[in-house]
Amino acid sequence: MRGYFRSAPRLVADELSTTIWDPSIEAAPLDEKIRHHVALNLPRSLMAPSLSTDEKTKMGEAYLDGKFGAPEDVKHAIWWFTAAAKEGDADGQFQLGLLYEQGGRSELDDDDLAFDWFMKAAQLGHAKAALVIGRWFQQGRGPTPVAKVERLGRAAPRTPIARRGERELLEEGLRWFMLAAQRQLPEGQYEVGRCYESGQGCAKKTLEEAVVYYRMASSQGFPPAQYRMGVCYERGEGVGSQDWYQAVNLYRRAAEQGNAEARVALGKCLERGVGGLERSMTTAAAMYGLAAAQENAEAQYLYGLCCEEGRGVNRDDELALAWYRKAAYQGYEPAKEKLRGRG
Repeated sequence: MRGYFRSAPRLVADELSTTIWDPSIEAAPLDEKIRHHVALNLPRSLMAPSLSTDEKTKMGEAYLDGKFGAPEDVKHAIWWFTAAAKEGDADGQFQLGLLYEQGGRSELDDDDLAFDWFMKAAQLGHAKAALVIGRWFQQGRGPTPVAKVERLGRAAPRTPIARRGERELLEEGLRWFMLAAQRQLPEGQYEVGRCYESGQGCAKKTLEEAVVYYRMASSQGFPPAQYRMGVCYERGEGVGSQDWYQAVNLYRRAAEQGNAEARVALGKCLERGVGGLERSMTTAAAMYGLAAAQENAEAQYLYGLCCEEGRGVNRDDELALAWYRKAAYQGYEPAKEKLRGRG
């Protein structure tokens, strides 16, 4: 009798798999397969063996976002991501990293574990994980000085990132950005460009090398890179010679995607009527207004000027003052200067 009860769970599982599970679903598209699993509502431990590692990650995404008929359930999502991550799935590891980093929604909130999972995924070549790791290194984030050894099951705490020199951190950050860039991630290409332009983590600051990576990201439609390329063409730096037409084209493409800096730059071009643009103070003011609403301090100041002087908009001294205050609150010096003596 004792042996019967020991084998009962396996017998139940066998019966469920033969009476409920439809073998033909194995050949179905992934979303249909997930819907089928969700509809069965079987214990996760019974469903897991029939799913590939990648499908486990997709199950996690289904529960995380409430897709494919699954209810939105973060705990279910974490279970599936963990199952996939332990089997070496980089997407599952990355998703776990996000949940541990963000806390809140998942109530996990543990930077140490977030770093661990991001690093595991990055080491497997996951581009977005490499991008995150690169940013963490450049920001000096990472494992806490005293690792939670008992909970993490480690023999000894790791050396905290905080103890490493700034130069080493920047170099390590660039190394991970490079990996993301090589995987054709535009954000990674942009970050490599930023490093070369600023000299952070590189042996030598070089705008020409930065332009190579900005161009890669820009060609994929990444707005910050399009804006930076526009600046390079406007100034004639790193691109051979000045080209207002190229600059305006790039600013416009980035502005259409909502990039605030590009909207400011395009507004200035409209004020001057350069790069084939017809001079239009009304459209320029509209660009400044859009960027100002996005909390861009320079745009807030420029829109304030438009309101004060009645250029492109109706004159409104009170509104101008309000925009100057917003820009000054962000530390924008020209706005602070405007407010001096106004009380």
